[in-house]
Amino acid sequence: ALMKTYAKLGQLLLSSESARKDFEQYYPSMRHVQVHVLRFPAFSQAPGQTTRSLADLRERYSIPERYIYLPNQFWAHKNHGVVVDALERTRSDVSVVCTGSTSDLRNDKYFAELMDRVRRAKLESRFRVLGLVEYSDVVALMHHASAVLNPSLFEGWSTTVEEAKARGKPMILSSLPVHKEQAEEHGARFFHPDDASALAMLLDEVGPDSTVRSLNHEQSAAANALKHQQFIDAYFRIIAACVA
Repeated sequence: ALMKTYAKLGQLLLSSESARKDFEQYYPSMRHVQVHVLRFPAFSQAPGQTTRSLADLRERYSIPERYIYLPNQFWAHKNHGVVVDALERTRSDVSVVCTGSTSDLRNDKYFAELMDRVRRAKLESRFRVLGLVEYSDVVALMHHASAVLNPSLFEGWSTTVEEAKARGKPMILSSLPVHKEQAEEHGARFFHPDDASALAMLLDEVGPDSTVRSLNHEQSAAANALKHQQFIDAYFRIIAACVA
C-alpha cells in the first residue's frame, strides 16, 4: 500500500544512495518515481550541557576504563553475536560496552540466547550490557570510548555512525554499502559482518591513545553547525524540486 502511494505521488525521500540503489533494484516498475536522497546528520548536545566524566560513568555502570562502545538496540539484525565470537579471539583486555533496548518483539528469545552465549564464553566482564540509558550518558559513553562499533547486518542511515563522526571517534563498522557511504572517507575500518576473526583483529588494533582523535568542543560545534545547515539547505532544495 505504501509503494502504491509513492507511485501515485511520484516522489520518494530516502536517507542514502545505498537505499536508492536498493529501490531501483527491487522496484524496477517504479522508475517513474522521482527519488530524493536526504542524509541526516547527528544532533549535538544542547548548548552548555556538560559531559559526564569517565569516573562518574565507571561508578554508575561499573565499566572498564578502556572500552569500545556499541550503542545498538538488541535486535537480531544488529548482529551482536559476531562481537561475542570476536571477543573470544581478542586480547583479554579488550572490552565492549553495549547500550540499547534488550527487547525485540520480532524475536523475543534473541537477547536471552545472546546472553547465554556470553556466559558460556565467560565474557560477562568484557561484553557489558547496560540496557537503556539516558541520552546524556550515551553521549558520555561515546565521548570516552576508545572506538565506536556497529556490526549491523542492515542499516538505513546509521545514527550510531553519524554521532561517532560528529565526535571524531574511530569507527569499526560492518562492510555494508551504506556504512561505506557514511564513513569510508572518515577513516572507518570495515569487516564482513559474518567474519568474527576479522573483527577480532580490528578490536585488537584499537590502541590506548585512540580517544585523542576526538574533536574538541569548538571543532565539534563548528562541524555540526555546518552539517545541520547543509541538511536544511538540501531539504529545502528537495521541497522546491517537488513543488516546481
